[in-house]
Amino acid sequence: LTGGQPLDQVTTLLAQARSMLGSDRAGSLAAYRKVLELEPDNVEARTYAGWLVVLNGQQAKDDGQIGQGISLLQAAAKVDDTFADPHCFIAVASARFLSTPDHETAAKEAQACIDRHPPANMVPMVQALIPGS
Repeated sequence: LTGGQPLDQVTTLLAQARSMLGSDRAGSLAAYRKVLELEPDNVEARTYAGWLVVLNGQQAKDDGQIGQGISLLQAAAKVDDTFADPHCFIAVASARFLSTPDHETAAKEAQACIDRHPPANMVPMVQALIPGS
């Protein structure tokens, strides 16, 4: 009888996390982390939790926290390498948020992002990071 409950809870938490993404970073991150407690390999939760850690690090000008977020994004990419979003976010964080940009990683990950057909709104964000684009 309770077999479907975790999935319903995951679906609800993901919807909550998405709805708070642009307005309540801490709430969104907390919701994504709850998803990961229930479903450790949920690629969306892994990706967006990592991205929120990156954004928090960027806001605090903390390269260590940005690096932690990039590591979380890399782990998300390993869970499902066909999902474009972690590659896109690694590219942006590597090129634009680190105090010493890592242009090599940014270019490689930007191309990986494009190759995986990201959402249209992400394309311009990463296209400029690919040399010769």
